[in-house]
Amino acid sequence: MSETAYRYAAALRRTDCRADVFLTSARAIPAQSELWQVMIDPSIGLREKHAVLDRLPELKEQPMLRNFYKLLVDKHRFSMLPEIADAYHDILLHERGESVCTLRCVRVPDDQRLSAIARTLCRQHKLRGVEMHVVLDPDLIGGFVIEIDGVTYDKSVRGQIAGMAQRIQRGERN
Repeated sequence: MSETAYRYAAALRRTDCRADVFLTSARAIPAQSELWQVMIDPSIGLREKHAVLDRLPELKEQPMLRNFYKLLVDKHRFSMLPEIADAYHDILLHERGESVCTLRCVRVPDDQRLSAIARTLCRQHKLRGVEMHVVLDPDLIGGFVIEIDGVTYDKSVRGQIAGMAQRIQRGERN
């Protein structure tokens, strides 16, 4: 996630904009392909894009959010909306003492194993909860890679092989 997306999300969070309305609309707009294409097409003028935003029913009662979207249009950053929504979601989680965790693995672990991983991460990172995102990655060969709060735990077979290759290149024995 880019620093720019995070800054926009943090600025929006400091306003009186309702989080649920923003997250719902920020996910709905890109899902409507014609609307999305209009909003990100550089050949369509700002005035026309503003008019489209003024007509969206979900923004009628949300002037702060409508103005935020117009700012994104004016700065030619509307295409960042999904990334801004992800950053906003992360901010909300952190406010609650929670975090997002990406677990890359060859097979999806059962619920008991996922719960154990979440409890361990909560303890290590002093969190109240963890939102787990499981991504299947057969290139890992086996094991898993966990990414949380800028920290990566690589317990994959691929990572162990890469580590072994580096030690051999450096002439280490262990």
